Amino acid sequence: MDQDDADYVAVSEVTTAAGTGATIDTERVTGRMKFPRTWLNRHGLRAPECRIIRVAGESMEPTLADGCAILVNRTSRWRRDNRIFVMRIDDELIVKRAAKDPAAGWQLVSDNPNKTAWPTRPWPREAKVVGEVKWAGRSFT
Repeated sequence: MDQDDADYVAVSEVTTAAGTGATIDTERVTGRMKFPRTWLNRHGLRAPECRIIRVAGESMEPTLADGCAILVNRTSRWRRDNRIFVMRIDDELIVKRAAKDPAAGWQLVSDNPNKTAWPTRPWPREAKVVGEVKWAGRSFT
């Protein structure tokens, strides 16, 4: 791939919790990942509006594994049913699936099938959407 055919997305040292919530310390950029421009365009993404961050925890497994990297589109801040979002609640970042329940309103859903450990819960009024998850990557040991 030619350099002209790709853009770099900043990698941040921020971690989002797939569980209870990770504390935000800084958003220092620690690297960059190259994505084909055709892929970014196909998904309506612009590299400067995206960040790569890490997931910590098991609540979004098997979709998002503990330690995986996710690309977050920081301009996509409107809740959409069945999409995965990173949100800020107080000083913490969490990653959850949004679900619109006609009777109960917006819900935060964990993909982990163990609903005893990771129950669906109401979307907190104070939650602010940071962005939508558009890609995930992980390594296998």
